[in-house]
Amino acid sequence: MTVNVKGQSVGIPGGTLYHEIKGKGKLITYTWANTAQFASGPICLWRIDFTFKSGGSVYSRSKGAHHSQCNWGNSAHRESGFRRQAARDGQACAQLYIDGRSKTEQCHWIYG
Repeated sequence: MTVNVKGQSVGIPGGTLYHEIKGKGKLITYTWANTAQFASGPICLWRIDFTFKSGGSVYSRSKGAHHSQCNWGNSAHRESGFRRQAARDGQACAQLYIDGRSKTEQCHWIYG
């Protein structure tokens, strides 16, 4: 979405995905993800997956629950206190799905 501000087109993000992980090296002890919507309205039919990637490919996925209700603002979130050892150096990611389609992901590099 764009708006006109004093003759200039300014883009407004449709929303954001925040992702936080805690741990050391490849051991993840806590992970959390949250969305914040600005201009695009509610998030409906959503889920958040936590993944481990190496070489650009997902090798492990913790699939989140499917939420059929609509959430406004920053109320679409998932957290997990699992202890999970990544098998490889690479990335730990949160991936947002809306209506069964991947919309965005946010990743952190992890090394052990």
